[in-house]
Amino acid sequence: MLVDTESIKIEVYYINQQQHWELQEYKSRDETLQIQSLGLSIPLTDIYEDTGLIHP
Repeated sequence: MLVDTESIKIEVYYINQQQHWELQEYKSRDETLQIQSLGLSIPLTDIYEDTGLIHP
């Protein structure tokens, strides 16, 4: 997982059912980061809170 600190962008690499790496990108403040292997869902607004990148 790569989290950009200068813009709203997160890249998550995971292994798909065919055992190949795939990329899932999150670029909008309205999205929710999904980490299925851990059962986590985190809104990007929470991740980027207090960074100055999320504007009301």
